[in-house]
Amino acid sequence: MKGTSFWRIGPTATASVAALVVAASGVMAQDAAVQLDQVNVTGGQGGIGVGSGVGPFPGLVAPASTAGTKTDTPIIETPQSLTVIGRDRLDTFQSVNVNEALRYTPGVSPDVYGVDQRSDNYITIRGLPANFFQDNLQLPLLPPYGSWRVDPWSLERVEVLRGPASILYGQGNPGGTVNYVSKRPTSTPIFIGQTLFGSQGLAQLNLDQGGPIDPQGAWSYRVAATLYRTNLDFGNPNEGRRLSLSPSLRWSPDASTSMTVFANYLRDHTSIDTNFLPAQGTVLFNPFGQIPRSTWTGNSSFDGYDKTQWSIGYEFEHEINKVWTVRQNLRFNHIESDIKTVYGAGLYPSPPDNYQYIAELAARANPGADRFAVDTQAQAKFDLGETSHTMLFGVDYAHQKTWDPQFYNFSPYLLNLFQPSYASLWDLQLFPAQNTRQYLDQVGLYAQDQMKVTDRVVITAGLRYDIARQSFRDTVVSDAVVYNNNYVWSPRVGAVILMDGGFAPYGSYTQSFLPNVGSNVEGQPFGPSFGRQGEVGVRYVPPGTNSQLSVAAFSIDQTNVISQVGPNLLDAFAQDLNSRGFEAEALLQFEEGFRAIGSFTFQDVRVTGDADPTNVGKRPVAVPDTILQLWADYKFSSTPLSGLRVGAGIRYYGSTMGDVENTFKVPNFTLVDAGVSYDIQNWRLAINANNILDTHYVAACSGETACFYGTGRKVLGSVRYTW
Repeated sequence: MKGTSFWRIGPTATASVAALVVAASGVMAQDAAVQLDQVNVTGGQGGIGVGSGVGPFPGLVAPASTAGTKTDTPIIETPQSLTVIGRDRLDTFQSVNVNEALRYTPGVSPDVYGVDQRSDNYITIRGLPANFFQDNLQLPLLPPYGSWRVDPWSLERVEVLRGPASILYGQGNPGGTVNYVSKRPTSTPIFIGQTLFGSQGLAQLNLDQGGPIDPQGAWSYRVAATLYRTNLDFGNPNEGRRLSLSPSLRWSPDASTSMTVFANYLRDHTSIDTNFLPAQGTVLFNPFGQIPRSTWTGNSSFDGYDKTQWSIGYEFEHEINKVWTVRQNLRFNHIESDIKTVYGAGLYPSPPDNYQYIAELAARANPGADRFAVDTQAQAKFDLGETSHTMLFGVDYAHQKTWDPQFYNFSPYLLNLFQPSYASLWDLQLFPAQNTRQYLDQVGLYAQDQMKVTDRVVITAGLRYDIARQSFRDTVVSDAVVYNNNYVWSPRVGAVILMDGGFAPYGSYTQSFLPNVGSNVEGQPFGPSFGRQGEVGVRYVPPGTNSQLSVAAFSIDQTNVISQVGPNLLDAFAQDLNSRGFEAEALLQFEEGFRAIGSFTFQDVRVTGDADPTNVGKRPVAVPDTILQLWADYKFSSTPLSGLRVGAGIRYYGSTMGDVENTFKVPNFTLVDAGVSYDIQNWRLAINANNILDTHYVAACSGETACFYGTGRKVLGSVRYTW
C-alpha cells in the first residue's frame, strides 16, 4: 500500500533545504565578523558536565543534546524539532511516570487511553506511534501491553525528537522518538532522599546517591532507587507495587577516557486498571445514564499484572587526539510479563435490546523479549577552509528474540455496568489464540557530516544502510517459519541558518523504516513500515536570556502503521497514514523568577491506504486534531516568601475519532493543574494537583466496545532532603 502523498514530500523538503542554503549565501556575503551569542557545551557523552548533551542543566532550556545527531550539538543547530525535559521540569511536575513527564510537550499525546498500569508506551508523536530509546540505544520492540517501562526517578532528562531518525537509530517510526537519559555518576558527592504521598493511597520512597569512590576521582558511582505502593484507579480493588534500582559505575583514568557501566532492575507487581467500556454510556447516549467512572470490568479471581525487567550495559569513550574520538555503547535487555485479566467485550445483546450488560473476555498472556544492541562510533572534528566539520561514522548491531503466547475465552457471566457483581472464574478454561516466536537481526552502517560554514550556516547530511532479517512463527496457526529480509537506505539532509538577533530558520528531509513485531488476525506477520518527512521551522533564542521559542511545519507519510481496535489483543491491523501539521513551543525563563511553558499542536492525520478502501481519507482513532497546553509559575526571592514557588497550568485536547469507520467522536476536554513548592536550606516541600477540577472525561475510544475514562483529580505531596 502506498499513500497518495508519499512521494510528494521529498521534492518539497529538498526545495525547502535548497531555499535555506541559497538564503545562506546572502548571509555569508555579510560581514563574517558579526558574533552570535556563544553556546557553551562542556563534557562529552561519557561525562556529565552541565551543558553537555547528556548532563543536567538548570531551568527549562537545555543548551545541547545528543538525541538529534548522536554528538554533543547545540539544539539551535539541530535541523529537526526537539524538546528536552530536564530534572528541574520533572521535579516541578513531580512526575511519577513517563506519561506525566511528557505533558506540556508539543506534538506529543501522552495518556492516550488514560491511566494504564501496564505501559507508558501508549504515546503518539505527530499522531503516529512513538519510538523508545534509552541512552541512544533502542529498547525492546514489543506491543505496548508488554513493553519496557522506565521509572522517571532514574532519569536525568527525557528527550523528544519529532520526526524520523533512522539515519541515526535504524528501525523506528517516523512520528518521533522518546530518548530516556539515565542519571550518571557524579564527581561530587550527592545524596537525595524523598518521600511522596497522595491520592489513591500512594506512598513512595526515592533515593539518589553518588559521588567519587577514590581520592583521585578516577572511580565514581550513582544509585537511584524507587519503592512505592498505590491503590489503583477506576474501581480496581487491588494495589500496585514497584521496585526500581538503577546503579551505575564510572571509570575515568584521565580527561580523554571514560567507561560507564549501567544496570537496571524493575519489578512491577500490580493489576490492570484499564476498563474497556462501551461507547453507549461513555460518549454516546445510554437510557440508564452515564456509566460510573468507578465501574470495574475486571474480576478479582482472575486478575494480575507482573512485570520483571533488567538490563546491563556500558558507554565507552576515548579521545584519541584533538580530531578523533571513538565511542561504543552496548546493552542487553530482558523483559517478561505475566498478564491475567478480564475486560469488557461490548454490550450483549447489542442495543437496542440491551444497554446494561456487557460480555467479557478472560485473557492470559506472557509477552517477553531479550534484546542485545551495540553501537560503535568514530567521530572526527576538524576545520577545512572556512568550514568546520563534525563527522560521525558508525556501525550498530541489534538482535532481539520476542515471544508472546496468548490464551482467551469468554466469561460465562455478563456484567451489569450499573450494578456490578462478580462471580468466581477460578475454573474457567482458556484456549490458545497465538503462540508467536520472532527473531530480529539488524546491522546498520551510517555516516553523518555536520558542516558549519563561516559560523553562519550548519548543514547536516547523512546516509545509513540497514540489513534487517526477521523470522516469525505462530505455532497456533502453523508450524511454518516465515522469513523476511529488508535492505534499506535512510538519508537525511538539513540546514540551519544562524541569523543575527537569535533567529535560526531550518529545513530538513528524513526517512525511516521499522520491521514490525506481531501478526494480524490471520496469523500473518506484519510487513515493515516505511516513512518520510519534510519539515521546516525556526527557533528563536532572545539574546541575553535563557528562553527559547520555536515553530515547525511538517508532513509525514508512513506505510504499515500497526493499530489495534476492540478489546482483543489480536485485533491488530495495518494502515498507511499521512500526518501534516504545525507545532509551536515557548520555554520562557526570566531573572525575576517567572517561568512559562507553552505548546500548541495542530495535526491532520488521515488514512491513505487500507485493506478496506472505504477507510481511506478517514482519521485514525485516539488522535486529537488540536492540543494546547500552558503552564506558568513564579518563585519568590524576597523574604519572608523566599523559596516559595506557585504555578498553574491548563491542558486542552481536541476531539478524536471513536472508531475506525469514524461513525462517532470522542469530545474534547480541558484539564487544570496546579503546583506549590517551598525550598528552605536543604529541604524541599511540594504539592501538585493534576486535573484539580476533577473533570470527568473520556480520554479516547478505539471502537464501540473500547472507551476509556481519563484520570480524575490526583494530589501528590513530597518532602525532599538533599546534602
